[in-house]
Amino acid sequence: DVSHAYLNALMDFVMHIRLPEGFEQTGKDGLPRVARVRKALFGFKQSGRLWADLFDQTLLEDLGFERLKSDPCVYVQRGNGPPLYLAIYCDDLLIVCSDQNKVEKFDKELGKHFALRNEGRGNGSMLGMKITVSGQGSNDFAIKLNMPGYIRQLLKRTKMDGCNPVKSPAESKFKLSRKDPLAEDGGLINGVPYRSCCGAVLWAALTCRPELSHTVMQLCRFVNAPTTKAVSAMKRLLRHISQDVERGITYRSNGEREICAYSDADWGDCTDTARSTTGFVVMLAGAAIDWRSKLQPTVALSTVEAEAMALCAATVEVEYTRGLLGELFGDKYIAKATPIYVDNKGARDDAYNKTGKRTRHINMRFHRVREAVTKDSIVVQRVTGGNDPATSEMVADILTKSTPAPLFIAMMKIMSGIRE
Repeated sequence: DVSHAYLNALMDFVMHIRLPEGFEQTGKDGLPRVARVRKALFGFKQSGRLWADLFDQTLLEDLGFERLKSDPCVYVQRGNGPPLYLAIYCDDLLIVCSDQNKVEKFDKELGKHFALRNEGRGNGSMLGMKITVSGQGSNDFAIKLNMPGYIRQLLKRTKMDGCNPVKSPAESKFKLSRKDPLAEDGGLINGVPYRSCCGAVLWAALTCRPELSHTVMQLCRFVNAPTTKAVSAMKRLLRHISQDVERGITYRSNGEREICAYSDADWGDCTDTARSTTGFVVMLAGAAIDWRSKLQPTVALSTVEAEAMALCAATVEVEYTRGLLGELFGDKYIAKATPIYVDNKGARDDAYNKTGKRTRHINMRFHRVREAVTKDSIVVQRVTGGNDPATSEMVADILTKSTPAPLFIAMMKIMSGIRE
């Protein structure tokens, strides 16, 4: 963590501000006094860019790093010994290297430029996530990301820390509608605004609780006008979160060595707009590394069209992930075409251009999948779906609809890297 990150950067043009309260507002000549801004203060529009430019210049010119083309917030330092990787989010840094001495040396070098606070290996946290490193060697090494402190704080703030837990975040086939009656109190969850609760659970779903994504996505549509049903659904979601505050994502060194993805869609899921829901998850090292659950931009006229739009979104994300892994590790994880698993035959046929006039109306931009298949970036493969956890293989199913609890638990464990 970089202390007072923005204040390290200097303003790139002349700017004056009014003096704050407590200072003499007028000079000896009776004219108003102003202060010239020399540092990039928090709150200025350009402060973030100035800090990013300064940090980028320090790493590239002074410390010999390279910035990735696929992600401008990720850097790598190559040379003697193993490479050192660095990711930055505003003023939070994540450093990864197999040589602890190299990490300590870099920490000292960076400390000459900025004031740092280092949380160390295995006990660190970033963006509210707790990072736990366990095991050694290539067979039992694991990294777990979870948010126990953040979740406990949320439950305490909403007075749901003593509630009765439930196994799934929402009832099976649960749907919300704008036609439902509005909440009389404006949508308070034990005194906490509904909008605030949405923001809190959204951050958890985006970082290390992918199984919550579909329910959170539905609830966030009603932040401006919470309904009584949405408020009740939010309370149920908090009850589910309280079931296991330690739950997170665990990546293992003996997990999958190559990325794969699951793509699914729920046709006409939204009762208000008739739009479908896209859900996909990208897997590596035994758990999810990327996921999404969102409404599709247009109304799909068939299940094939809805599945094709979801497959296109998954393909774009897979190609980005392949580019990122390629810059970091070469062909180690992307030597072969990445399999994307789909449970709809029409969408698979459309990816290989085997369909006829029934799919001619599908927007051309969704045929990006065919191009990726042609250049061997992806291969679209079949998996079975359904509500039976014993036979269903579609992991992304819980990102498109509210499923029965047994199926939700089974897919959640796969997505989170939980081993029995």
